[in-house]
Amino acid sequence: MGTARKRLALLVAAGLLGGLTVLPLQANAAPTTYKVKAFAEFFSRGVPGFSARFLPESITIHKGDTIRFQGFGPTLLPLNQGPTEWREANATFPTDPYFQVKSDPDDGAKAVKFNTAIFGPSRAGCGSRAEPCNFAGKTVLNGGDRRGFSVTFRADAGSVLYAISATQSRMNFRIEVVPQSQAASTQEQLDNRAATLMEQDYETAAALHAKYSDRQTSHINSKGVRVWDAWAGVDGDHVSLLQMYPKRLSIKKGQKVQWHFDLENELHDVIFPFSKAQEILRNSFTPVCDPDGDDGPGPDEPAGPDFPFCDDIRQLEFDLLNKEVYKRGNGVFRGAGDFEGSGVR
Repeated sequence: MGTARKRLALLVAAGLLGGLTVLPLQANAAPTTYKVKAFAEFFSRGVPGFSARFLPESITIHKGDTIRFQGFGPTLLPLNQGPTEWREANATFPTDPYFQVKSDPDDGAKAVKFNTAIFGPSRAGCGSRAEPCNFAGKTVLNGGDRRGFSVTFRADAGSVLYAISATQSRMNFRIEVVPQSQAASTQEQLDNRAATLMEQDYETAAALHAKYSDRQTSHINSKGVRVWDAWAGVDGDHVSLLQMYPKRLSIKKGQKVQWHFDLENELHDVIFPFSKAQEILRNSFTPVCDPDGDDGPGPDEPAGPDFPFCDDIRQLEFDLLNKEVYKRGNGVFRGAGDFEGSGVR
């Protein structure tokens, strides 16, 4: 072989070896920490409501990436369980583990309390920026009442998981784990999409507020009585308005008012008279400590002044007045001495 051909062969061999040695040295990208917002209030912009969604509503990540949920601690569902199916199985009826209200038998036959499975974190000692909770999608992971909740995802590529709000029945966040060879979401993409959705929700909320504030609609029922429409809050797919609508109704004696509720699990309620509503508001959702649990005889013990209120957080419960939870009256309000309540629906 001539000298020139030998040199060319050596160069080609060196190039092939170089290609073979470079490829195995390409390491996976370092794990990414994302920030995802949830909820956005509009009170500061003159609209009594908020955006009830994750901002944005979906993300693609790699195994080992972390999401910092800002605004509250969501409920993360097991692998391949959709939000609608999970809620139907776990948060629809009073006996379901994640229904918002539970019976409180040691306080009386009809006593009720807020479900702390929603309010409290399912794991202690993780969820902070410094110590994220690891989540592979085997069981439910609840963030609880936190203003920030960090989760590192350990599910394999190809997995789809959901984070949801346990109190907002249409608020869902889709998380897809993609292979390292596939590009994941970037923070810039998430932020741009979030800003677009938040402004869109503000415009929707402002339009609904204007529409319902002075809305005067009615119909004549089968008995010839006029029935006026009213709303205890207005909820759309992604916005929630916290005000009674319309601002004023002028009706005649004997006419009816039909209150409309929009959500599958509705927390808004209607109570007459106003003084009774104020009394219930002041005395409901009261923290107490229940050291002997629902099977004990009671009574509950007073809570401390600061969270977690009880020496053992497992004893914590929030009592609700059954005047608020259960429907009261006969649907006919006769004056200040009467008491009518829609109950939690």
